[in-house]
Amino acid sequence: MTARNEPQEQLFLVATPIGNLRDITLRALDVFRHVDYIAAEDTRRTYQLLQAYHIDKPILSYHEHNYKRAGEKIFKLIDEGKKVALVSDAGMPSLSDPGRDLVLQAIQKNIAYTVLPGASAGLTALVYSGLPMDSYLYQGFLPVKKNQRLIILQQLAQEKRTLVFFEAPHRILTTLDDFVQVFGPDRHCVLVRELTKIYEEAIRGSLEQIISDLQNQNIRGEFVILLSGYQEEIIRPSEQALVIEFSDLIESGKSKSDSIAMLAQKYKIKKQELYLLFQKADKTEKEG
Repeated sequence: MTARNEPQEQLFLVATPIGNLRDITLRALDVFRHVDYIAAEDTRRTYQLLQAYHIDKPILSYHEHNYKRAGEKIFKLIDEGKKVALVSDAGMPSLSDPGRDLVLQAIQKNIAYTVLPGASAGLTALVYSGLPMDSYLYQGFLPVKKNQRLIILQQLAQEKRTLVFFEAPHRILTTLDDFVQVFGPDRHCVLVRELTKIYEEAIRGSLEQIISDLQNQNIRGEFVILLSGYQEEIIRPSEQALVIEFSDLIESGKSKSDSIAMLAQKYKIKKQELYLLFQKADKTEKEG
């Protein structure tokens, strides 16, 4: 990084690989070489990343158990003119880690900072899953205590967006059992683990099916759980009821095409099927 292009920021939030070390960005490597210190949630993992790219920098410990004290040290270094990069255990900082506290303090202290985008387990799993992603809800890790976990899940019971959770291997079956209790055994789920690694895997099916599959496995790896959104049960009316509702719409001033479109949307029936039904009803009426 030449002096002419040196960044002016003092704090850098840097995304790191979620598995495959080659998923680091060139810009992230430039920043690692440029800063004076790197603050890391998992110093051992960050050391391995830096070693892979022959970068030697002092690493500070910054995690959920020491972030207040470590944050004070980081801002003291910044006051002394040092530059610091913050990295998560893996993926984007501030997602399911205390990086947000550092951002809030930087805003309050008017300290220049920037974010370097990159790998993200939640987004990668969402794309991998094939579930709707035009609208989704990232929940991250649920509370360890069962009653707190169930309270949150109950609040999400009728959430129509795709739900994204993180979970550790030793708690995955317990969490999925809670999902069955709240969402029901038939809710569609995609369980993704070991993303970007050799044994990358997605398990798809109902919650009940996935639990059955996992019970016969040696469970390893961090999990991303993706749950399909709530769908109201749609009761399809009889053909006679559909014809009456169609007639009512026509009498109210709606065109045939608009009426068919409205009923197709309401009852999740193909327009062509409705068109044929109403055509048949009209023919029967004329013949009668």
